[in-house]
Amino acid sequence: MPGHSVGAGQIWHVKGWKRLLAANYAVLVLRETNLINDYLNVAEPAVVHNFKFAYGRVIDTAGDCTKSVMTNREATMKSSQVRQKPNCFNNCHQLDKMVQLMKQRGEHDAEQLTNAFLKNLTAHKISNMLGMTVGEAAATETLIMMPERTKRFLKGVAAKHSMFKGPFSHNGIASYAFRIGYQPECAEDWDMTNTERTIHNIALHTYNRWLEAPPGMRKSANNDVIVSSQKCCIAWEKYETAFREHVPEAVFRDNIAMLTSNFESGMYDDVCQAAANAQKLPVDPCDITDMRVTLARLAVDIERERLDRADQRPPPLMICLRCNMPQQLFFTRRTGRYNFSEFYCSECGGQYWFIDD
Repeated sequence: MPGHSVGAGQIWHVKGWKRLLAANYAVLVLRETNLINDYLNVAEPAVVHNFKFAYGRVIDTAGDCTKSVMTNREATMKSSQVRQKPNCFNNCHQLDKMVQLMKQRGEHDAEQLTNAFLKNLTAHKISNMLGMTVGEAAATETLIMMPERTKRFLKGVAAKHSMFKGPFSHNGIASYAFRIGYQPECAEDWDMTNTERTIHNIALHTYNRWLEAPPGMRKSANNDVIVSSQKCCIAWEKYETAFREHVPEAVFRDNIAMLTSNFESGMYDDVCQAAANAQKLPVDPCDITDMRVTLARLAVDIERERLDRADQRPPPLMICLRCNMPQQLFFTRRTGRYNFSEFYCSECGGQYWFIDD
């Protein structure tokens, strides 16, 4: 109604927006394929009713971050009895939407808003108000400080497998090993400081190991799993650096994708864990079988190039013993020397003989 209309850019979130789009798209497909009547004949009356009366809910609390998140969670919890409980990704999504709105309106500094949210969250003021568990609140805090690329990856994993018996638990995501700058106790020259790349490798490594496990043996990663994965990822980075120092850049680029994929699937975990426990530099890339094979092949190629260069030296001159026809003889790698006994004159069939060694 005109009297209750909202200005452009004032609505920051609508509960049910995706469901409304999906419902309308489903109806459109049924109409375009002339299957709408067939569907109505077999559909449950309650489902048809929900299609007819689907609605979205505008949350009119954009000025108060805490109240916005709380209202959003309440609407999610009450909208369906079968809906799963909101998790740390819902909390971060709601905060991100609020930050976007504040940026558009210019009312608050986004960084100040995020810092205030974190301060209240760690003090358990917001977590108690919103009914968060300690693990969910800690996981939300870690996600807020996590690099965007890793956050998007974990969000996609949670959307695909859910947080209930999925690859990651709240306890795992809340791990300090998932934070930039984290460094456990280690030897002085064995640096274990987390970088953005380390954190993303931890997420990939943990997720791929979960996928590789048989379905009946899969367990959600907790703090212990993340800490162990962090040690493996740090050791892997050192092996990767050592391998790069031993091979040409082109060989490194050709092999690194395969090596990384094998590491993420857990093939090198035993070697990396042993290196992480020993904490001795430099690491030997030959400890990893695939790197050792690549280095061996590279050594063979280098030897072949050396022999090829040896082939380019001027061959000795030969002459036919029967008709005195001169002929240049070439190096035979099979025997490793100039073998004139395999060559005969094309003019008379006579055997060649050296005249200059």
